[in-house]
Amino acid sequence: MCNKVKARGAPATAVHVRDIVKQVYAFAILHGEKVDNPATDMGAASIATFAPKERAVSPLEIRLTSRQIESVATYPTIRLPLRMILLTLVRKSELVEAT
Repeated sequence: MCNKVKARGAPATAVHVRDIVKQVYAFAILHGEKVDNPATDMGAASIATFAPKERAVSPLEIRLTSRQIESVATYPTIRLPLRMILLTLVRKSELVEAT
């Protein structure tokens, strides 16, 4: 199943498929089913490996994006977090959970 998903050009999704299959079998085993989990012996790296990203946002791109954010017709409660993400480059979840 993972190979089919990977063959269509979605290696990250193939790894997610493996994780879901692994969880389904773990749930079944936890609830008394006597089955082997086929995903246990299959490592994520055997499905796909990913190269680290080396792309950086340039100062020009930050400046242009900042100007575009200001020109979009939206609520300030949406515009302000977008600017904060752009200036700090944090993930959305990190910003939401920040104190």
